[in-house]
This record gives sequence, structure tokens and C-alpha cells, in this order.
Amino acid sequence: MIPGRLIVASDDDLLRMNEAARRIVGEVGMRVHSEKILRFCADAGAEVNLQARTAKFPPELIDELTPPAGDGAPEAACGVGQRDMDYVGGEGGGRLADGIDPGEEFGVGYGEVCFFLHDHDTGRRREVDSEECAELVRLGDAIPEVRRIATPVCPTDVPPVIEALHSVPLMLRNTSKPCGGGIRLPEQTPYFLEISRIWKDHTGQADRYLQMGGCLTSPLMLGERTAGIVDHLIDAGYRTFRFASMPIAGGNAPVTVEGCATLTVAELLGGWLVARCIDPEVPSPGVVISGSMDMATGKACFASPEAILQDAITVRFFERLYGVHIGGETKASYIEANVPGIEATFERLTKTLALAPMVGRINFHLGSLDGAAVFSREQAMLDLDICRALWHVFHGPEFTEESMALEEILRVGLGGSFFEGEHTLRHFRESFMPSVIRRETLDDTVGGMRSDAHLLDRARDRWQAILAGHEPTSHDPALIADIEAVVERARRELT
Repeated sequence: MIPGRLIVASDDDLLRMNEAARRIVGEVGMRVHSEKILRFCADAGAEVNLQARTAKFPPELIDELTPPAGDGAPEAACGVGQRDMDYVGGEGGGRLADGIDPGEEFGVGYGEVCFFLHDHDTGRRREVDSEECAELVRLGDAIPEVRRIATPVCPTDVPPVIEALHSVPLMLRNTSKPCGGGIRLPEQTPYFLEISRIWKDHTGQADRYLQMGGCLTSPLMLGERTAGIVDHLIDAGYRTFRFASMPIAGGNAPVTVEGCATLTVAELLGGWLVARCIDPEVPSPGVVISGSMDMATGKACFASPEAILQDAITVRFFERLYGVHIGGETKASYIEANVPGIEATFERLTKTLALAPMVGRINFHLGSLDGAAVFSREQAMLDLDICRALWHVFHGPEFTEESMALEEILRVGLGGSFFEGEHTLRHFRESFMPSVIRRETLDDTVGGMRSDAHLLDRARDRWQAILAGHEPTSHDPALIADIEAVVERARRELT
């Protein structure tokens, strides 16, 4: 692990933000499109207006619902006591050292439920059907470093209301690395509950196909879609939820970094308080995926300096004052580039390299463009090289007697060569060697020059070579058949 962290906001800044966030959730509150959830809030002591669909949280209730104080964080006059800045709550718990942790082994995610595929041959985005979606899944399955696969691109040859359900058996037939499903409409929830039970019966793993929460609607709303999903899950006996925040500075959030970050922490705090009214043990808020609006074009940008700072401030706020980690790094894959190539590579590198030393974690992901609206196989190949290189950097050196090579240096002596030595033979494969990005001399390249077009052609050739002859690692046919029966029933009942 590389030691050291960049401090993006001082303790005084964080305490002022905390005071502002507490005022926002106390005076403005959260709009919640669910009477069921609002009644949980009222029972916990929130000031609820059922007609206006609002819940406001007075200071004493915020103190009651937020985690107990720890040691190490700044003394606060606005409700936060002594907290341990190094403690990381949420899934897994534990302690986060003051460094950058890339993970012990290199692994990447693949697929973000995009709407379009970038077609290298035409240079345009297009829709895909189930057959091509399956091929995209098989490509992820064929890449050894891919650890988790979500639907790369939504297939459009099925009705939208069942697309998320349809994707579950499609994934299971084509990979052993699916990362679960995603409920996108309230009416899908009963079917996903059944699929989750089937999954548990066959594998022993619970809740694989349920997401406990969803995105808030900025500013400060738990909208109808997310609230509807939660209502169904509450009826099924679930109580633990998290709500993510995705504000866009200059659009549905203040245009300044500081203003957008203040709204973001208030929104996540409000969502956390709502969740803790349902279950007081919810360990942490959801993730942050902020952006900024380009005022010249109106485009939402997720790899801008403003977006990076907003995410990093939000992560530090909850880590420092509330002792919990939120996933500011989990959507580092969100960039605004529309097409694969140098622009996307620049944004991916900038966001990952800037976020890592501020949030202390790195999330590697392949292929997404345009705020996860577009997936590109060529960009996935470039990203694989980029992510592997970054993992090598942030994993850092391990100083052993063998790696320091003192005996080899003494053996070679003055003016010698290490190229043919046994030490080089033993260790050269440990070095980073890109598969698409080339390290050629000028005379070796086609026409004497390298260009984006040549790079993307090589990326296309690379994914085609990886996919050629690959046999997917599917799941138990009986499991798939049981889930397909649920999907077929959903097709009849929902369409």
C-alpha cells in the first residue's frame, strides 16, 4: 500500500459543512414519495407532513440516529462528538490505514447496464439485441482479470419492463462471474424477490439479486421509483437500505464545488437518517456519483475537476466526522467522453489518479463512456491496460533481498548488462507489459506514425482474439431453468 493521503478539506471546513447539512435536513428535510416510509420516520421522531411528503429531522433526532462517538476526529459544536477518523464502517468494517489500497490482487469490473454499444466499424452508438448482449458478456467472461460482470448493454429486443429480469438468465448462461441484478422498476420487485429465493435455494447465497435501496433525486428527494421498490422490499421483510446521491453542480445542485458538496452531504445524511428510521443499525449511507454541468453545452460531466473534488470532499466528510466510508471510488468509471480513444483515456486516468490519493481506494472498471450510457469493447481493452498499470503503481514496491538484487548488481559490476542475467529471467514477467498500447520506435509503426485510429484498430483486434474460441462458464442448467420460468411469467403478467 502506498502511504499518505491528500487532505481535500480541513476539519474546520468539514465542521461548517456539517452544521449546514444538519440545518438543511432539519429545516428543509427530505421529500419521500412513500407513506409507508414516512410513517417509519414519524415513529422515529421526525417531523412528518404526509400531505407534502416531507420528513424533517430535528438536531436531537440526528444525534440519536447517527453513530456513537469515537476517538480521533475533531471536537464539534454542532452535534458530532469525538469520532475515529481511521474507522471505516459499512460493509466489512475494519480500519482504513492512511494510504492508498489497490487490493492485494489485480481485478476489474465489467459492464454498467449501458443503453448503447459503440460500434467501431461505423463510429456510431447503436442498440443491441439479446444475442449480441450475450456475446458482450462472454467477452467479459473470457478476460481473466474481470472479477464481476454486470449487463454490458441493455438488450432492446425485449419489453423494457422485463429487460432487467430477462438479463438474469442471459448472464447466467454466459458467465460464472455475474455480480447480481438490479431492480429498475417497482413492479419488477416481486419477481426479483422470487429469483433471489431461487438463487439461495440453489447456491446458499442470500439476496444476490436484490439491491437494498437506490438513487435519490437531487435535490433532497426519495423519488417514486426508488421509494416504490423500497415499499415492496419492506413488505417482504427487509429493513436495511442505502440511498446514493448523484447531484450535478449547476443543474440540480449549486454550481460551486463547495455548494454542491454541501448539498451532497446533506442529501446523503438525509437518506441515511430515513434509512435509520427504518433500521437504526444501517451502517453507512450509499455512494456518491456527483458531476458538474458544462455551461457551454449543458452536458453532465463526471470526470471534471469539480466532480472529482465534490466526490472526494463527500468521502472525507463522512469518514472524518461520522466514522464511515462511502463509495466515492466505486463510480470512478463514470466519465463524459462519448467515444473511445484519447479523450476517454485522459478522463479515466485523470479521475482515477486524482481520486485515489484523496479517498484511499481505487475501483477498476472497463469500457463505459458518456456517464455509463455507452459501452465500448475497444475502450475496455485500453482500460484494461490503464487499470493494470495503475494497479502496479499503487500496489507499490516490496523491498526483499531478491527484489533489491544486490548480489546481481555486484556480479555484473562496472559497465555490464543485466539483460541476459538469471535475475532478469526470473522477474521480467512481473513488469507491466501492455497488450494494446505499444512501446514502439517511430520506424516500427505503420506509416511511421501512431494515431488513435491505429490504437483502436489494435484494441478491436485484441478483444476479437480474446473472444475467439472462448467457451463461457455458465451456471447450473436447473438454476437457469427455474429463473427463466419466473421471467416468462413476468413477461405474461407485465406486458
